[in-house]
Amino acid sequence: MGRDKTKIENHFTECKDYRSSNNLRKLNALFNHKELLSIQDRLKVGERIKELVVEGGPKQFEVNPNLLLDTNQEISDFVLGLVDNNFMIDWAIIVEKLLEFGNNRDTINREHYYSIACKLLENIKRDFDNEDLSEFGETLIKSLKHTTNSNYRSLLLTTLSEIIVQDDVPIAEELIKALYNLLDDTNINVIASILLCYKSLLVHYQQEVLEVIPSIKWFLFETMKYPCEKVSLPSTQFWVDLISSTNDLSFISNDLQEFHLTLIENLIYSDYNIHLLNNENNTTRFELYTLRKKTAVLIGVIANIIEKDDVLPQLLPVIEDKLQRQNDWKIRETGIFVLGLLKYDTYFRANLDKLIKTTSECINDDQHMWLQYTSWWTLGNMAKFILQSNNEKLIDTVFNLYIDQISTPIDQLQEALCLSLYPFLVELEKVWMPSTLPYFTLIIEKLLLCYPSYSDDILSLVDDSLTLLVKILHEKKIDTQEISQLYHHHLSVALAGNMGDKFIKAFKSLCLFSTASQYENNHFDSLMEICIKLIKSDLNQEENIQEGLRGLGFLFKSRSFENLENDKLNEILSLLPRLYKVEASKVYTIYKYLIKKVISNFNPLQQLMAKLSNKIGSQLSNPIFSKLMKKIIEKFPDQVDYLFSDEFLGAFDKQGIQQNLLLFNVIAKQYPEKIVLIITPYIEACSSFTGDKTDQQKEKRYQELLEFLKLYIVSKKRKQVMLSSIFSTLGRKFESDSSSLNPTLVQEFKNIIYKLKELYRL
Repeated sequence: MGRDKTKIENHFTECKDYRSSNNLRKLNALFNHKELLSIQDRLKVGERIKELVVEGGPKQFEVNPNLLLDTNQEISDFVLGLVDNNFMIDWAIIVEKLLEFGNNRDTINREHYYSIACKLLENIKRDFDNEDLSEFGETLIKSLKHTTNSNYRSLLLTTLSEIIVQDDVPIAEELIKALYNLLDDTNINVIASILLCYKSLLVHYQQEVLEVIPSIKWFLFETMKYPCEKVSLPSTQFWVDLISSTNDLSFISNDLQEFHLTLIENLIYSDYNIHLLNNENNTTRFELYTLRKKTAVLIGVIANIIEKDDVLPQLLPVIEDKLQRQNDWKIRETGIFVLGLLKYDTYFRANLDKLIKTTSECINDDQHMWLQYTSWWTLGNMAKFILQSNNEKLIDTVFNLYIDQISTPIDQLQEALCLSLYPFLVELEKVWMPSTLPYFTLIIEKLLLCYPSYSDDILSLVDDSLTLLVKILHEKKIDTQEISQLYHHHLSVALAGNMGDKFIKAFKSLCLFSTASQYENNHFDSLMEICIKLIKSDLNQEENIQEGLRGLGFLFKSRSFENLENDKLNEILSLLPRLYKVEASKVYTIYKYLIKKVISNFNPLQQLMAKLSNKIGSQLSNPIFSKLMKKIIEKFPDQVDYLFSDEFLGAFDKQGIQQNLLLFNVIAKQYPEKIVLIITPYIEACSSFTGDKTDQQKEKRYQELLEFLKLYIVSKKRKQVMLSSIFSTLGRKFESDSSSLNPTLVQEFKNIIYKLKELYRL
């Protein structure tokens, strides 16, 4: 280490000449080897950078301006490296000087200074007060006028969009003026950044934006038509936010038909959309953030405000033309999609025969899966009109379509069919039609036969449909021989455990117990015992653990799980420790459903949190555990204080305290105002902890503590509480542990303790 220290000092001496890009690289390399540098050494590096930027500035490069481009990257790496490692440097003066150099017309390649300043602002804007942010915002707006470089102009705009979301940063008026002067810019990145700014302004300065809508409407119209989604997507999002927040269509009332025609064109599948759909699983398909999805949302927002009689007749020729385009499935699919979105009563009732014929043809077009998918969805949206028509021939056509297609081997179409079937049951729950019962008998029988091929998500949809149907029959006191025989046949097989393949047996049982909970409650407990027994068996066998996970996941997602008694819930919870050997990300999915469904049935935090932290938390990676904590906090915000009570803390043994610390960090980031509640139990937990088995564990714990204290320092309420006795205890604990910690961490910790003492004059 002695030779390394000498090497460092030599490099410091060599690097006095900042005109050398190579010298900056040497410093950067040293900086990245943090284990060789104490905090004092690294602060020297920071001071060198500050000296370079504040005192030397562009003059450092007068000898050889060609070095500037290369060297600026080195400066940027340095500065952002200092930010990443939380150095206590006055960044405000650095940002101020960088922007000053950028705005100086005599500065060579001055846009590079904008780049570093913007990166700084994006990374550490929470450390600046509103007055600083306002000044920086004003300077950035002026900088827009000084640069013609599109990349840097876009960067400045993006940074401005992030600054204005801070509280009380009054730059909206100046920014709106600056944006107006940039509307003729043709660069895609700049246009997208302008839209990003308008979106942020709309949220925080709505009235100011509404006043300028008439003068920028042409820009918003044109960008919505833009062939690149990088522009058309944020433009469409802006319209969604504008119309949904104001419930006002006056902005587009004179251009409504043209507006709708543009939206219809934007619904057409792009090659990119198809690529995404073909590469996503069922769970995430509906979360894809695409122009098509956002356009559908906008059409729905408008449809909820406007009288469809005022606009749809003008669009019908366009829609019907698209439905007839036999040579282009994407065009036909758009026509089907628009009809499903609008659900136009008058048109549906008047043209039901024609629409069912067209939809059936599209469903039977086995060359184009996504045309079939949308057609099923639109058919589901017609459920009300089909059943209310009392047209026996039409109803027969539709239900036979389900019966014929229900055994499709394609996952996406299984999903679409099951989603489409559910609205028919919803309508039948309102008004029961006995004539439909024979169809549903056949549909249910086919659904049950298809269980082995269904994924977890589709099984969940099937379970919903079965449960609702049996609920309807139970409420109407209908017990037909067919339904009863079908139900009792599968029930007897499930109870006997004679289904053969374990996988099929488990999932048929799982679906049937859900149905049984509505139909015959006396069988519910027996079926539940079978399910739990099967899952336990799988979880105990290494080769079957994934099947056990699937079973547990489906169990949690089941609709009837909400009706479980507490003793059954506790039996389910007893399965959790069996998941130690399972990959953390897969376990997270199980807990996510547990939090969503199970938690509402019993006192959540006392039981679940203790199990997660003491039993399971140690098996999960920090990010996974943090996500779990965040979900629990979101679901129970009124119980956040409980996490800091003696009762809760008492549930953790010493092995669980490390998870406590991580939980506190999660809370601190999401609820800064709770730091006042956190600080005392947090420090006490740190000071009393003796469970570290290795120096690495101890170091990790102190690193988490360091991160928490940094959050504490920047919190708005930091001056409301500071107990010197607590920090004295922590100090003594730290002194006893410091000999086994990394010297760099020791110095960082001492530095932040010194800052706390200085802040509170302790």
